Amino acid sequence: MRWFITLFMLISVCALTACSGSGRRVGIPNRWRSPDIQFTTNKTTEEDVLRILGPPSQIVAIHQRTVYFYVLEETSSLRLGLLIFAWSSFDVEYDRAIFFFDKNGRLEKYALSPKSLVYEDD
Repeated sequence: MRWFITLFMLISVCALTACSGSGRRVGIPNRWRSPDIQFTTNKTTEEDVLRILGPPSQIVAIHQRTVYFYVLEETSSLRLGLLIFAWSSFDVEYDRAIFFFDKNGRLEKYALSPKSLVYEDD
């Protein structure tokens, strides 16, 4: 009888356990990480960047310069719920590219975030 009660309690605890995970990507696909794409200062234009990467996440005008921000956000979460205990983890990672153009629309400089998400060709 004692083993039956132990087995019943173990099954009950397992039945009241929940585990889930999720993840998603939001933003601009990180084509700037493609090995086939090259940007050259004083040669690449705003039109080139728009044609290759599409519309930016944000455009800012600073002292006769235009700045394009491209952002890709990846989130992932894990959750575990037991009868009397709950645990969760939520991670957010960003992959960013920033382009500075002069008043004539030529690329002055650009930078990519040191942390890169896996490039996915769509």
